[in-house]
Amino acid sequence: MMRRFVKKMTACIAVLALAAGLITGCSGKKPDADTQDEASVQEEKALRLWYTDQGLEPYLTQAATAYKTEKGVEVALELVPAADYAEAISEASISEEGGPDVYIAANSLLETLELAGLTSKVEEYKDIYKEKNFPGTALSAASYKDGLIAYPVSFETTCLLYNKNYVETVPATMDEILAFAENFAGSDGVENILKWDVSDLFFDYFFVREYMELGGKNGDDRTVADVDNQKVQECLAYFQSLNQFFSIDAREVTYENVLQEFMDGKTVFIFAKTDAISAIDKAVAAGTSAVPYGAAVLPDLRADLATKGISTTDMAVVNGYTKNREEAEDFAKYLSYDAADSLYDTTGRIAAREGIAYSNPEIANIMEQYRASVPVAKFMEAGNYWVKIEIAFSNIWAGGDIAAEIKAVADFIKEQLAQ
Repeated sequence: MMRRFVKKMTACIAVLALAAGLITGCSGKKPDADTQDEASVQEEKALRLWYTDQGLEPYLTQAATAYKTEKGVEVALELVPAADYAEAISEASISEEGGPDVYIAANSLLETLELAGLTSKVEEYKDIYKEKNFPGTALSAASYKDGLIAYPVSFETTCLLYNKNYVETVPATMDEILAFAENFAGSDGVENILKWDVSDLFFDYFFVREYMELGGKNGDDRTVADVDNQKVQECLAYFQSLNQFFSIDAREVTYENVLQEFMDGKTVFIFAKTDAISAIDKAVAAGTSAVPYGAAVLPDLRADLATKGISTTDMAVVNGYTKNREEAEDFAKYLSYDAADSLYDTTGRIAAREGIAYSNPEIANIMEQYRASVPVAKFMEAGNYWVKIEIAFSNIWAGGDIAAEIKAVADFIKEQLAQ
């Protein structure tokens, strides 16, 4: 079953179908802000912000209100459908009414948006967007062809959560978790040692990503595509072997159930997404969970098989067609940097910005995992790849031929990139 991550990534497949039209229709040519009539610019001080994720609305609303108070510039928010998002931005931008000045988009869409002329290079505030303020992961996610074209706002990645009632030392490898399982004496209420949603690629992909190369540092290099090698196959063999040990039914498991069982104290370790921290904290505050938990970076498989998580980053992007370039850039920076310390309290999302003091110390470990992660590829053909690799993982978990499955994926992506 295709889960939310692949559904999100496969939006790129639909984008592929319309990308040629976007790029041809817009010509990738952005208006020159210096040639705009100054009086016209003054009349259009109000900004328009588009977004597709309603979960961000409390933060965006608060930030827009504060921005108007501080800067005297009103920001009109508009929640728009996620389907055909890039096409909608493009069509609105060349219409008489005009499109958004700033919009929120995932890093996986940046190539399409850039080639359609719907982005602006970060210049005015480039000194802020350094590793002292943002992890290298965030800066890579916001870059295209070595140029920064977006402002990182929030992220999602995968981490290890564990129940502190049973775990004193965080395991560094999966081998250590297996040893823990073998030596666990049992406890009332504990039903699982380790559980995760094996049907969701977002949790599975870390098993192989250390030895896969796809898209290079910024996820936009089509010459980098090595997804089938000896180390990858060894990692997949390890992944497959865990089915015999933990017997997780891919047809029945869901992320929501995995997280709930952890909050109920039924599972010792889980692989979870960033949003789990806020969910558990709310449950503890409401008295529906009492689990004392810790968060940690993902374990390696064993001493000779490392792992690496992936991440997605939501960005504030300045539309290349905005007539309010200066104000739009300032507001994008405001969302990404100035107001970021209120993001978690309003939405439960963790900001991509460094240096925020959180009341929950476990968020520091989530940030460590984000720093160590790799952004998902942003070249347009990647959407097809996620579908193929998730099918391969599903088949391998069910006992499929590892060499044949991963070779089929490698052949597919090479064919896609050669077109």
